Amino acid sequence: MHYLRFTLIVLIGLFSFSCQYRELDEERTLFNSLDAKSIGIDFENTLTYTEDFNVYLYRSFYNGAGTGLADFNNDGFLDIFFCGNMVDNGLYLGDGNFNFKDVTEISGVGSPGSWSTGVSIIDINQNGRYDIYVCKSGKPDDKNRRNELFINMGNDENGIPIFKESAAEYGLDYLGFSIHAVFFDYDRDGDLDMYLSNNSINPTELIMDAKKGLRDIIDVGGGDKLFRNDGNFFTDVSEEAGIYSSGIGFGLGIAIGDVNRNGWPDIYVANDFFEKDYLYINNGDGTFTESIDLMISELSLGSMGVDIADMNNDGYPEIFVTEMLPKDESRLKTKTVFDNWDNYSLKVHNGYHQQFPRNTFQLNGGNLSQKGNLTFSEISRYAGVASTDWSWGVQMVDFDLDGIKEIFVTNGIVKDLLDQDYIDFYSDPIRISRILNEKGAVIKELIDSIPSQPIANFMFKQGNELKYSDVATQWGLDQLGFSSGAAYGDIDNDGDLDLVVSNINGPPSIYKNNSKNKDNHFISVALKNANGATAVGAKVTVSVQNIHYYQELFPMRGVMSVVDDRLNFGIGANSSIDSIEVIWPDGTFFSMKDISADQFMMFQQGKGNSIERVEKKEKDEFIFKEIKDQFNLEHLHKENHYVDFNREKLLFQMISNEGPKIAVADVNGDGRDDFFIGGAKDTPGSLYIQTDEGFLSTNIELFEKDKSSEDLRILFIDVDNDNDLDLLVSSGSNEFSNTSYSLLDRLYVNDGLGNFSRNSQILPGGNPVSTSVIINADFDSDGHQDLFFGGRVVQNAYGLPASSRLMKNDGKGVFSDVTHIVAKEFLDLGMVTDAVWIDFDKDGDLDLIVVGEWMPIRVFENQHGRFKEVTEKLGLGKSNGFWNTIIKKDLDGDGWDDLVVGNLGENTFFNATLTKPVQMYINDFDGNGSIEQLITRFNGEKSYPFAIKKELTSQLPFLLKKYLKHEDYKEQSIKDIFSEKELESAIKLEVYQTKSIVLWNDGGSFSLQELPMQAQLSPVYAIYAEDLDDDGNIEMVLGGNQFKAKPQTGIYSANTGIVLKLKNNRDFEVMEIFKTGLYERGQVRDIKEIIIRGERYVLFAINDEILKIYKINQK
Repeated sequence: MHYLRFTLIVLIGLFSFSCQYRELDEERTLFNSLDAKSIGIDFENTLTYTEDFNVYLYRSFYNGAGTGLADFNNDGFLDIFFCGNMVDNGLYLGDGNFNFKDVTEISGVGSPGSWSTGVSIIDINQNGRYDIYVCKSGKPDDKNRRNELFINMGNDENGIPIFKESAAEYGLDYLGFSIHAVFFDYDRDGDLDMYLSNNSINPTELIMDAKKGLRDIIDVGGGDKLFRNDGNFFTDVSEEAGIYSSGIGFGLGIAIGDVNRNGWPDIYVANDFFEKDYLYINNGDGTFTESIDLMISELSLGSMGVDIADMNNDGYPEIFVTEMLPKDESRLKTKTVFDNWDNYSLKVHNGYHQQFPRNTFQLNGGNLSQKGNLTFSEISRYAGVASTDWSWGVQMVDFDLDGIKEIFVTNGIVKDLLDQDYIDFYSDPIRISRILNEKGAVIKELIDSIPSQPIANFMFKQGNELKYSDVATQWGLDQLGFSSGAAYGDIDNDGDLDLVVSNINGPPSIYKNNSKNKDNHFISVALKNANGATAVGAKVTVSVQNIHYYQELFPMRGVMSVVDDRLNFGIGANSSIDSIEVIWPDGTFFSMKDISADQFMMFQQGKGNSIERVEKKEKDEFIFKEIKDQFNLEHLHKENHYVDFNREKLLFQMISNEGPKIAVADVNGDGRDDFFIGGAKDTPGSLYIQTDEGFLSTNIELFEKDKSSEDLRILFIDVDNDNDLDLLVSSGSNEFSNTSYSLLDRLYVNDGLGNFSRNSQILPGGNPVSTSVIINADFDSDGHQDLFFGGRVVQNAYGLPASSRLMKNDGKGVFSDVTHIVAKEFLDLGMVTDAVWIDFDKDGDLDLIVVGEWMPIRVFENQHGRFKEVTEKLGLGKSNGFWNTIIKKDLDGDGWDDLVVGNLGENTFFNATLTKPVQMYINDFDGNGSIEQLITRFNGEKSYPFAIKKELTSQLPFLLKKYLKHEDYKEQSIKDIFSEKELESAIKLEVYQTKSIVLWNDGGSFSLQELPMQAQLSPVYAIYAEDLDDDGNIEMVLGGNQFKAKPQTGIYSANTGIVLKLKNNRDFEVMEIFKTGLYERGQVRDIKEIIIRGERYVLFAINDEILKIYKINQK
């Protein structure tokens, strides 16, 4: 890449200055809230409902309005524009010192008698003056809903900008229910085009139906629109460009960003209600491909606002979408409703994606050129930003100038429309129908009865590794209100970003940023195109000390709002900048080096010898390469339809989808690897024999006879000492009764040629049991391979400890249960998921380590053929987790086997600590002969049941007498709900940590190390550790994800194929996807290496998907 020294630096106002920070006393917050009226702003977006116009007749009545910042009179200072719903818009000129003058009437932008929603500020005619586009909505039968375009005609003699309404002249006087318009050059032809978001007024009864195909039906009077700028007129090109324009487009937020960094701007649309969001990838030919299903696995359900910005300084922008999940327990239990599993599944089946009632924060994993995929991982629960109540706008920018962007979220709804007591007692459909038919005064009384609670906005500051904490109170942003649109900008030109928030039924909030940390520095960059207009779509990278701060210039952000179009970079304590690189919208670029910080800089395209940017093409030298259509191998694992929640309603995720597993071995003695892969209920497992042509499925009729079982674990073992490998298959899952023969484990005996027959032994112990794991070892050193069978679950009684078994081999393949004799502690061991034999203390015999759900990592020392638990002795007594898998491997080459253990991860609502554990109480609370599981978690300093009232009383109807209203239940702890006697008789299980870990073997003792952040974003179910690139260091591949979790908790899908490289000193490096070539978004349940034709391959067993094969590309 060539860098040019750009010597022409045009400074705003033709001067530059170093930012002088004022000393601030200890009690002063980062932001000062200024009284709007005292600084000259008397605008209030006041809403008054009537019998003829209210939230029942216009669903978006309380959505609020936007605000925007720009220098309309070109005096060097930002001015403020406010949209008004039932009041006129407002335009206030600023003097740079937080004094404002109302010029609305003189300027001609008030729009009296119309309902304004969103504002867009652009120089539409490229003459150097900012114009204003205002979206309109309102009463459905009101014809005064045409969007308006105010052209800036220049200043009058008093320096006041005068505007002329000209929407019709430009073809932009759209009549609909518009929310916001974003202007950007999608076809890179040098002018600004427009995407218009419309919020459909179709009745939300469609939510109850959510049929297929609705998205493809064009709604002439509604739906989103894409307008191409054809010079002086805009043309609707929605259909030809691939934009959905249907009647189910409930758009509330739009954001533009080059999410795949290919030089073309992409579009994200946040849709409310049941419709999925849209992610339009720009094809570079005037068309878009809606790609959200391919790139993002989890969406917000009632999506509101959206922003796109690079949050971890890796050059790839993240996506944040707001929703309505309350943070505090009181509102969570009284204002929230969740889909049941059937409704959720129907919507997914009908193409409405996997949507959940929470904010979503999509971590951009970058491009994988091998498949052309862009990878996002949803991390809101991990990051601590999933719940911010009824949220609207979101903006991600660096407010404190430390180089790390914060997340600002506005929220509040004037009337709590989802208050469950109101819905239950006042708002049933029959009553509403009668009210609407009568058109009486009762409508107003009905609305009067809806609760109303003002709420503070959120400001999230990033800590370590993308974890955030709310600092709104510490920063002086904790005013209560009903906020919607917001805009940030440097109002006083002091180098930091101030904040303007539009509120309903109150004055706007004006926050002055005090630049509290005097040691932090900034650089402000204004970008102009060749005409002197804002270079919308330009990109800037500021590089300091090997950190690259990246921003894109798309000023229309948040909800219905516009921010300062100068890009402001905080650079922390650094007083100088290594380089600034600007990529112009047409792809040309320039760069300059060695810049002093604390400057306002302006760059204009064409005044710096901008050159065409030539991207360096990297070779596809991946560790993994997916192999398709080879080896005659197309195996599909098909999970049967079973819903665990129908029997045990208080579980938070299913356990009936824990397969398939794989075992690799040479079963016919030809020197080639074969493999068996397990099947789900009603689908047999399959044995594949490797041949010259590929793989051949064999013994089909044999395994077909046992397809009623669900295979959980596969083991090849020579049980009868005849020098061939026999096959053991464990049966499990919780969809069977405790007497079902389908739970019997199966032993298939090999004739030496790969032909198997079913052995008559009933394993383990002669009784049906759900077995999660079978592992072999000669525990008593008699030369015969014995077996450990791990008990997964007691049927229809999740939480009760299942028994595990130790079976001794007599040398002829006949096994006897010796658990009561040598391993009594294996009885009622717990809900085991995995186990390993390991001589952890190198005393010459094999010990056993067992993991499971709600269990510690339990270690049993082999003492001359008998087992004694030493978990507490090894410091693992409080290691209780939701453990899924464990492997042993000498990772650091010290001669001692270490352990890697997969857990639920931290991207969950069930994060736990030693002092704030997740707990489960198990008892027959209602005396009906069946047990119930009550799961609690901490919210703040108190532990509460995770179940909402409807869910709890559905399982335990007798509690309806105690909790008739949600208000009664809202802050009830488990001790408030049940008596001390009832809780004392319950089994109590606890989880203290959810992180996946390494246990380093330090010579017979263990030290715990958490795996890197990326390994904590989803449950880990499969671990494969080998030296993949022949450099002498171990790489570790982690597979996982869980799609069968309740909508209340949300699924876990953030693992797209994690590869960790072990470095010296036991450190791990997370390998980037464009280096590994691995991209698997499914529910990976096993990873096994196999040799095919002398080369190394890896099999990925994925629940309910085809088997994946990757070749290991060795150096």
